[in-house]
Amino acid sequence: MGSNGAYIPNHNGTDVFAFGIHALIPPGTGGGCVNTGPFKNHIVNLGPVAFAPRGPNGGLGYNPRCLVRDLAPALSYQTRSSDVAKLIGEPQDLNNFDGLLEGLTGVHAGGHFQIGGVQIDAFSSPGDPVFYLHHAQVDRVWTIWQGLKPEKRLNQVYGTKTAFNSEFAPSLLFPCGIFTFKFADNPLANPETSAPPSANITLDTQGNFGILAGKKKISELTSTIDGPFCYQYV
Repeated sequence: MGSNGAYIPNHNGTDVFAFGIHALIPPGTGGGCVNTGPFKNHIVNLGPVAFAPRGPNGGLGYNPRCLVRDLAPALSYQTRSSDVAKLIGEPQDLNNFDGLLEGLTGVHAGGHFQIGGVQIDAFSSPGDPVFYLHHAQVDRVWTIWQGLKPEKRLNQVYGTKTAFNSEFAPSLLFPCGIFTFKFADNPLANPETSAPPSANITLDTQGNFGILAGKKKISELTSTIDGPFCYQYV
């Protein structure tokens, strides 16, 4: 994973706006550039998109800069082994599994929030190499859950084409009072990164991966050993 960002005394938290939601992320134990370890010279080229000051073209333009991290041990409570075990063992359908995994108090968001810096920007977070370690674990947990009842779970779909789709209440307080989120009503919110309500997906819904992979049906992407994929976790 490498190291934390350089410590910036008394730095503020970050107002994050993404997918129509406003989150107030508290400051961690770093906040500056990663200056030690294997990623000390790593360059991030996209963003910021989800928080100010944004990069060129609303954050989507070329903007080379150092890798920033802001490790926050207080936010790691979302990614305890007990949380992962609960995620794998309790939900009996994809609706409930998704709610535990993808909710802003879930293990997916927790992995991003506790690293901080680039990781709290949903659009530029792949610029930090730790993103791939974290998302491989997200995929692994989903695969383990599917494998408990593959005949029922491999082809389950849930949700809409756009993230969150207005399913959260207008204002909620996170457990432990660590931070809050609500639907974005701040002029700093970027309308181009908000996600309007959309239709439910089906197995025939196509995802467009652009230059990476073109269009693929959801039915082609729900298994690690079928369709275009051929890998297993051990």
